[in-house]
Amino acid sequence: MGDDFRYQAALNSYINTDRLIKGFDLFPQTFQGKPIKLFYSTPSCYTKAVNDYVTANDYNLEIKTDDFFPLSDGPVNYWGGFLTSRPASKRFIREGNNLLQVAKQLAAVGQESYDNPGLNSLKEAMGVMQHHDAITGTELMDVAHDYHRLLYKSLSSANDAVDLILS
Repeated sequence: MGDDFRYQAALNSYINTDRLIKGFDLFPQTFQGKPIKLFYSTPSCYTKAVNDYVTANDYNLEIKTDDFFPLSDGPVNYWGGFLTSRPASKRFIREGNNLLQVAKQLAAVGQESYDNPGLNSLKEAMGVMQHHDAITGTELMDVAHDYHRLLYKSLSSANDAVDLILS
């Protein structure tokens, strides 16, 4: 259906998924003598179904105790270095979070509104920085620059807000 670089038209994906579901309802199919039923689900429903199947069939699932890294997503494609990539970005994100926590505490002590525009931009930026590519440093360089721009701008606004709170 998509990934970081292709998932742009959610409505089209849902329409096509609806068509698949309807098609399987209109023209029932089986696999190994069991009916195939397509439907929208959630991770918890999927996990429950797997657990029910494993329990009903007396399977013992292997417990993974080794590391997931380096991760391979192709014959010669390996992902590694997540923990060491873009250390300056990771430091910048930590500093942003530190300022946010201090600013929130100062606002509380100073009985300032939690809905402070200067702090809201940093709250939003820190939310963006939790994206799986931002926090691991696996984003494209242009995206990294955009993250830095967003964080720098919001840090400036938050610093101004803290100055007002302290004055």
